[in-house]
Amino acid sequence: MSRVLVDTNVLISALLFRASTPAEAVGLVLAAHRLVLTPWVLDELHDVVERKWPARHPALETFLGEIDYELAEPGAPSVTAQSRYDRSRTAALDQPGPDASRELLDCVHNCDDQNGG
Repeated sequence: MSRVLVDTNVLISALLFRASTPAEAVGLVLAAHRLVLTPWVLDELHDVVERKWPARHPALETFLGEIDYELAEPGAPSVTAQSRYDRSRTAALDQPGPDASRELLDCVHNCDDQNGG
């Protein structure tokens, strides 16, 4: 299982647009890999959602409470990057993710709809 760090913009796009490529990517990460977030990503995620879509903040909290992720703390050892591009590591992104991963993202959208967002 790979550890995958997801940027704030990808998470926001996945939460806002359920049929988007970022939503598929996040769904795949949740289904087959280990999602890694940093305190900075979480802070920015909360800040942006609260500022731009305050009605969706409860849905964000539901999403973060339902998913399993690793919190990468400051000063944690880093992973060295490969010196050459390995296509096999990204080949899975070309395939649709399992339905189970979509259910988590759908939960966010359903909670958002119920909260009037």
